[in-house]
Parts: sequence; C-alpha cells; structure tokens
Amino acid sequence: MKLASLKSQFTWGLFSQGYSQAVTIGAQLLVLPLMVTFWGAEKYGSWLIISALPSYLSMADLGFAQISANDMTMRMARGDTQGALVVNQTAWLFNLCVTLILIVAFGLFVSFVPLDQMFGLKTESSSDLRVATFVLGLLTLTSIIFGVVGAAMRSVGLLWAVVSINATSRLTEAVLLAGCAFFGAGFLSTALLLLVNRLVIFLLACIQFYRKYPAFRPGVHLADLVLLRRMVVPSVSYMSYTASYALNIQGVSLLVGAFLGPVAVVVINAIRTLTRLGRTAASIVISSLEPIFAQLAGSGETSKEKKAFTYLIYAASVGTFVYAIGMWWLGEAFLSWWTRGTVVNQALVFHMMILAVVFEIVWYTLQTPFVSTNRHSYFALWLLIISVLSIGVLWLVIERFGLPAAAAVTLMLNVLMVLVTIVISRKHSKNMA
Repeated sequence: MKLASLKSQFTWGLFSQGYSQAVTIGAQLLVLPLMVTFWGAEKYGSWLIISALPSYLSMADLGFAQISANDMTMRMARGDTQGALVVNQTAWLFNLCVTLILIVAFGLFVSFVPLDQMFGLKTESSSDLRVATFVLGLLTLTSIIFGVVGAAMRSVGLLWAVVSINATSRLTEAVLLAGCAFFGAGFLSTALLLLVNRLVIFLLACIQFYRKYPAFRPGVHLADLVLLRRMVVPSVSYMSYTASYALNIQGVSLLVGAFLGPVAVVVINAIRTLTRLGRTAASIVISSLEPIFAQLAGSGETSKEKKAFTYLIYAASVGTFVYAIGMWWLGEAFLSWWTRGTVVNQALVFHMMILAVVFEIVWYTLQTPFVSTNRHSYFALWLLIISVLSIGVLWLVIERFGLPAAAAVTLMLNVLMVLVTIVISRKHSKNMA
C-alpha cells in the first residue's frame, strides 16, 4: 500500500491545519457576539454549561484512537500493513464496546441529575435540558467513533483529510448554531440539528475512504486481545491529556458557572477563546509534523527527526513572540469590541491568560516528538496531576477572588508544566544517549 511522501503530507497538512484553525478562529470570533445578540448572555451561558458536560465523554476511548494512529503510522512506514490492520480492528473493538456502555451511562446521568437546579439554568424546561444534554453527548460519541476511522486515514498519509473533515463539521455546526439562535430555536432542536449534521458529514467521509482503502473497513475479526492489553498503558496515559484539557477548559467553565453564574461563563469563555488563538496557531505546524515524527521514528531516520524538531522550535519561538506582543497591545480593545461591550475591565484576567498561553505553547512544542511516538506517559500523568490540583485550588478560592482566580490557576498550571517537561525531556535524552 503506497504512502504519500513526507513533503506531500507536510504541505497538505499545513493547508488543512490552516483551514481548520481558520474555521476554529472564525467560528469562535463570529459565534459569540451573534449568540449573545440573539440568545442573550444568560441563555448562551446556559448553553455553554450543558455543552461542557458531554465533553467529558471524549475521555471514554482512553486515547485509543490517537495511540492506534501513532502505532499504525509507524507500522505502515515499515511496510507492516497486516499489523496496522490488527491495530485498527483492536481499536474498533474497544471503542464500540465503550460507546455502547457510555450511551446507557450518560442517559442515566442526565435522567437523574437535576442539571437546572445544580447550575441555576432557567431558560429552558427541565425535560428539554436533559434531552438536549443527552443529544450533545451523542454528538461527542460520534467523534469518538470517527476517531478510529481517522486513525486509519492518518496511517496512509491522509491526516489532512481527517483534519479537513472535522473542520468542515465544526464550520457547519457553527453556522447552524447561529442560525438556530437567530430563529429562536430551543436547546433540544438545536442539539438534534447539530447531531444530524455531524452524522451526515462523517458518513460521507467514511464511504469515500473505504471505497479507496477497503482493507480498513470496520471489523473486529482481526482484533488482538494481547495487543489491546499492551496498548492500555500508553492509551490511558494519553487519556490524561484529554482529561486535563477537559478539566482546564470545561472544568473551569463549570466552576465559574456554579459559583459566579452563566454570564461569568460567557466572560471567561470569551477571554479564553481570544487568548488561545496563539495556541491554536501553534497547532497548525505542530499537528502537521506529528505524523512526520511518527514515520521518521518508524523508519529509523533519527537525523531527519532531529532536523524536524529544530525547525519546530524555531517556528514556535518566532510565532509565540509575535502572538504575545500583538495580543498584549491590541487584545483588550478587540475583546471589548468583539463582545459588544459584554466583556470590559478585565485587564488582569486577560493578561494572565496571555502569559498562560505562552507557557502552554512552550511545553506543547517540547513534547511533540514524544507524543508523536507514544513516549508521552510521564508528561501526560504530570499534566493530569497538576490539573486536578489546580481545579481543587480554584474550587477553594473562586468564590472569594472571582475570575482572576481562574486566570491565576491556569497560569500556574502552565508554568509548572514547562518545568516538568524540561526535566522529563532531559531524562529521555540521557536514556537515549
């Protein structure tokens, strides 16, 4: 099975990542003011809260899609197509079982937990809130299933297609969300429309891929239980990244909503969205290079791997400097204009979030060669530990200090992760020497 050249993969990867990040940035910048205008800050804040809850389901695959993608990419680089098929079907077996269990478990959760009382949600009826939250959970689970398809696509050099498909899904969802708000739709009808949209896009993508690569069609007859057990450790450790991001983003939103109300969620979400544009831009290059690192490691081309990492460091350094200067000088004025005056007088929170993103880009960049080749366990574990501690600290201080506490905790977490990454990277380098 012929693979695309590294140059072709990187070039198409840059274009697809650029498209993806343009969609992300454009949607974030346009959707928030539209939603605040059409739904109002309180109703949009309520939507953000119920949208945050299903995000924790994304941890359900324990990172199997990402780990299998790395493993399959390295196997395909060595010419081991049969081994890659075994990995893919093992991931299918695991993810299908987990998805079925989660549908039942999440259904029970939304049926018995009084979400409206817990978060003070008054814009929708209790029954509509429950069903809408469940539908948003199904929306998340469809992405978990497509992650296994994406792993196969990445292994044959089609990461750009996976990125483009997901970006197109997000783009259409943003348009549909704004449209639903404009026409005064409720949470339930909005959630159902988003689910149908994502199912159609993913189904069309699967049909096209399996026509060209029929060997990767879904199945479990090649699944290997021994391999499944061997994949657990790197998969669970990778899940720590997902869990940590959920805690640091949705977890913070939930705490802000619980202690400070839905309007405060809109404020912190707006600041975080704008300041994280730097992290979003960094991932254009980093995500394009991840499969390159995996292929070079799989084929044993160490010198090229080091050269790629050097390029990554230079690009990240220049990009971070430009981002930090531009956001520090112009960001606040844009934030006020962008939110139509909803978010003002938040200079302390805004500047702490900028610094947090700068430190996040540093550790995210340094970890890239390790994450791409499934050598990320210690990094991920420490990120999860620090994230849990950070949420604990925030829970203790947010009621007294308000939104600045959320920004300070986020900054503290990323500073600590830079230190952890440097220490662990040095140990890896000594062991490989």
